[in-house]
Amino acid sequence: MADQTKGPIKFGALEVIIIALSSAIYAVLGVISASFVIVPGLPLFYAPEGFILPATLWFGGWAGIGAFFGTVFASPFYGQGYDLGVLYGLCDLIVPFAGAYLMKKFK
Repeated sequence: MADQTKGPIKFGALEVIIIALSSAIYAVLGVISASFVIVPGLPLFYAPEGFILPATLWFGGWAGIGAFFGTVFASPFYGQGYDLGVLYGLCDLIVPFAGAYLMKKFK
């Protein structure tokens, strides 16, 4: 039986670029969504989630990590501090990974 262990996780310049670009796009879409709020802190639509799921499917988990940083960067535009942005960012990490897992599983 062959050894099923994987090697160390590759982290280099390409992964940093993927995280940086996905978090920047996520933050810009979050700022755009923040301009269409129904009540303070609740947008009419949340465009970043429509971006991050395909990005995670195309670029892997590194793009999903951009959801965390994008949420933290966009949180002041919702009238919240960075502390709440970190909390919401941790919750936003679940969506791209769960969605990508389910789409790959049922493909």
